[in-house]
Amino acid sequence: EFLRLCPCSVIVDLSPFHIFLVAMDAGLRKWTSERLEQLLKMPAEKEIVDNILSYDDPGDLSEFLGLFADDSAEHLVRQFVDDLFKRRTAGRSSIGAPPPPPPPPVTNGHAGSNSGGPQGRSKGDKGKGKGKQDRGKGNNEVGAASKSIANAFKMPTYGRLENDRRLMVIDAASGRHEVLTNCLNCGKVVVEEEGWGPCLFCGSPLEVGGRSIRRGDERGYVESSTTTAADEAKYNASFERAKATKDRLLDYDRNAKARTKVYDDSTDWYTEKDNQWLSQAQREDAVRQAKDEERRRYEEKRKIHAKIDLFGRTVISADAEMAEKEAEKNKENFRSWNDKVVEQNRLLNMMAQEEKGTGGKSQLSQDSQKLYDQLRASLHATGKSTTAAVSEKEPRKQTRWEVAANERVAGDFADLTAEDFSKGTAQLLPAEESPYGDAEDQGMVLSMHQPWASLLVAGFKRAEGRSWSTKHRGRLWIHAAGKEPDPDEIELLETKYRSIYEAQGVPVPSMPSKSSGYPTSVLLGCVDLETCWKQEDYRSVLKNNPTMPQEENDSDYIFWCLRPRRLIVPLRMGGDHHLWRLPQLSLGAAQRGLVPVRWPAPAAEGECTVNSPFVEEAEERRKAKVTAAASSSSSSSRAARGSGNPPPKAPPPMKGLPQKPPSLDLWPSDDAGERLEVAVKDRDLGDRDLVLLNGFVHLGGFVPGDIQQRIVDAVREVGISPDLGFYVEQFDGLKVSADTQRLYFGQHWNSVTQAYEPKRKGEQVPELPKLLVDMYLDAIKRANRVMTQGANKKRKLTPFIEDKKPTIAVANYFEPKGSMEMHQDKQESKAAVEAGYPVMGICLGDACELSYSMEAASDGKPKVVRLESGDVYLFGGPARLLWHGVQKVIPHTAPPSLRLLPGRLSVTLRVA
Repeated sequence: EFLRLCPCSVIVDLSPFHIFLVAMDAGLRKWTSERLEQLLKMPAEKEIVDNILSYDDPGDLSEFLGLFADDSAEHLVRQFVDDLFKRRTAGRSSIGAPPPPPPPPVTNGHAGSNSGGPQGRSKGDKGKGKGKQDRGKGNNEVGAASKSIANAFKMPTYGRLENDRRLMVIDAASGRHEVLTNCLNCGKVVVEEEGWGPCLFCGSPLEVGGRSIRRGDERGYVESSTTTAADEAKYNASFERAKATKDRLLDYDRNAKARTKVYDDSTDWYTEKDNQWLSQAQREDAVRQAKDEERRRYEEKRKIHAKIDLFGRTVISADAEMAEKEAEKNKENFRSWNDKVVEQNRLLNMMAQEEKGTGGKSQLSQDSQKLYDQLRASLHATGKSTTAAVSEKEPRKQTRWEVAANERVAGDFADLTAEDFSKGTAQLLPAEESPYGDAEDQGMVLSMHQPWASLLVAGFKRAEGRSWSTKHRGRLWIHAAGKEPDPDEIELLETKYRSIYEAQGVPVPSMPSKSSGYPTSVLLGCVDLETCWKQEDYRSVLKNNPTMPQEENDSDYIFWCLRPRRLIVPLRMGGDHHLWRLPQLSLGAAQRGLVPVRWPAPAAEGECTVNSPFVEEAEERRKAKVTAAASSSSSSSRAARGSGNPPPKAPPPMKGLPQKPPSLDLWPSDDAGERLEVAVKDRDLGDRDLVLLNGFVHLGGFVPGDIQQRIVDAVREVGISPDLGFYVEQFDGLKVSADTQRLYFGQHWNSVTQAYEPKRKGEQVPELPKLLVDMYLDAIKRANRVMTQGANKKRKLTPFIEDKKPTIAVANYFEPKGSMEMHQDKQESKAAVEAGYPVMGICLGDACELSYSMEAASDGKPKVVRLESGDVYLFGGPARLLWHGVQKVIPHTAPPSLRLLPGRLSVTLRVA
């Protein structure tokens, strides 16, 4: 049955000699086992005895046993082999069994005519007639022996047909014959010399009706015409039992890991408090940790944890679940504490070994080892003389470390002061101020392979080649791609750039391989992209400026990059092709982590600084900035001097609104006293793309800083209009707003007629800016991606409808004290509301707290989400009639680079 279910083909053959071995006398096995134990001095297992008894040739058996016996026991091996074969010969004579047959001769590649039965042909039998008689006799003896073996293994057998004159090939599995198949009942190999027909060993049928072969069913059994119903039932029952056993074994193996569970009721604090490898302070800390854990367990046992099933009106105990969570938390605390202790002891032991001269510092990496040796040698060489005089007058208290053996090790640098560290420091050039500030930073990034990326940020590489041009000028962030650099290429490029600058007499700082290395998949820093030259223009620049480093580049376009700045800690992130933008959150963090790259100042005679060519395009931009700044600062004074009359008085401001022209101007005054100083505090924003409800998504930092300013400018251009600009509307028929002004794009909402109109005060309402329409479509696609990623995959969320452009935009300006009560956006058409087209809101300026709920505010306490400048929220589908409102505006939280009055500007886009 196992042969039928085995997934691979099993080819076996049973020779007459193997049949004889099965009937071997048990006394011979016992005698062989005892003699082997005496000979080999080791227990003789059943497998060893079977292997020994399978040998037919005494010489082969002697050679095999000689591998395990001593040289002095060679005569004992020969004696054992002789006795064994004598006993086997005597055993055959006593039971009338034939001797083992010799290997059959092969004639013309066929063995069928000379390999009849187990008796074969004797030496004196040269005639063909007697050979045929012996074959028949041998074949009958094989059939009788086969039935006895089959009965022993409970194998189904069938009688042999009277007219079947086929002969069995003994070495059918030797590979010298063409194999037809193997018996699915006993496994015997069937070769061409035997022909098709019932198995010559067990009688199982292999063909039915002439030469047509019948394939077996799923049991691997081929039925014959003589099969009875009883045999069929017996076979089916046997097959089902074997199949059930197979499935049980496979399932056991497949689920072994799931069944294996280690139950650990406690951590190992009680063993750590007695650990002699720990210091006294660490053992005391382990005792405190054990007491704290025991106290927490006692407090948890006094609590009752339960879950309330409101629909089933039942209370479910959660004690086991909470106990499991608490145990896992305790184990995690213990593992982190243990890792910390191991690291501390490793460092302490390393210092102790270094003090004793045992080479503990070898645990440092290669670069750290070199730095350690150089620092120790240089500082002690210069500091010994100065510290010796100090120690004679007033001995200094050294740093001491407590190690496991309660020894105290003085630090190698205990006698050195901060002045000793500055003696060998080279003077650096002052950092060149960049004309491009953070406010002008668009977050443009260029991904480069290493080692070129680090060489560019370190200032060695200034000409970056590309096959395409760009109009971008200003700050350009450099990102290192994920491909690991080749060490040989690093060495070649570092040698090349070192020789370029040394040829011009420029002192060269340490290469990146000796300092920051060549990290991959990180943001390294930034440079200032001054201009983009064509190849022929760049060659002309090199020719006209022979004193500048001659950096060759064969690309079609050359990006000329100056003023490198590196990140103190590179930011890990993925890259993209061509120029791409940094996310707003990453851009702010990167700007705060920049430090300028400073090269050594010329010290020796003949050294100089790096020369750069004159870039007319960059110089014109700097002059234009200076001119614009000077003109803006003096425009008001020139206007006052040019007119003999004093400027007209501004109209009195409206109550509750900041001072402004007749229509609200979103830009603040140029007066420095009116500018808002914003203190930006670092805080962990985490992943701000959140699915708050099914149909309500918050996209944090979706709008970059430069796009925010473009939206403010586009709204301001309409807002300062007397007829179409901002106006006060405390109640529009649905909600009440305080300290808020609004305007519309696309269509104007008439609060009197309660309908959208294409005109306001006779003027056509301006159309939606294309920038807002494209942002609406992009935000919907991003929100749909968020709803299908991470943990949201398991939630049954309804995606937003894409490719439907908005037709209406509402801009609301909230003063620092402004608010808006909870409401639903349902002024649009019934078809648009029922279709669930999403509503998108953009937050600009100060942050706010947005309250939301699927029910009216009077039915329960709403939830609150904080919206920062640049955040976007969308609600649609099942949440299209979401209740929402602005609880309050949080002052002094606007980005410093955003030119906007104190307060919050909200732009809401909808489909009418």
